[in-house]
Amino acid sequence: WNYHGWAQCLTGDFEAARKSIETAIRTQRELGMSFWICFPLLSLGMVHYASCDLENAHESIKKALELSERNDEHSILGYSRIWMGRVLGQMNQDAMDEADKFITRGITLLDELKIKPWLSQGYLFLGELYLNTGKTEKAIENLKKAEGMFLKMGMDYWLGKTRVVLGRVGYV
Repeated sequence: WNYHGWAQCLTGDFEAARKSIETAIRTQRELGMSFWICFPLLSLGMVHYASCDLENAHESIKKALELSERNDEHSILGYSRIWMGRVLGQMNQDAMDEADKFITRGITLLDELKIKPWLSQGYLFLGELYLNTGKTEKAIENLKKAEGMFLKMGMDYWLGKTRVVLGRVGYV
């Protein structure tokens, strides 16, 4: 249900995506399965973000962060930190330093765990954050790092997203 929901999100069907991921969460809870429930909570936050519902994105990702930390699920903790930083960077101009810290801490953890697909998204989101705060050189540095990783892994979806952001600084 979770991955089905994420696929629906990527095609722009946010309502169907939300319903599918909520089914995943409900099913896990009904089964008493606490292991990795933080992942569909994070996914739900990502869907809320994609549909420009930042308040609900923040709430879902906050729950994912709390559970992943409590359950020692480090991969989801790192990815949740990155997404929390992305959400905070969009929600509040005054939270840019906090957003930077969340993304950077997520990058550090995912780098230690060698989870490159999520790590590379961290560099993309950090580049976006720096671009939005006028730190163009730091933005380009992180975006180029993300671009190289996406190219190497053949992650065309995120590569395209990265090149759009690089185009905003006239780099592509």
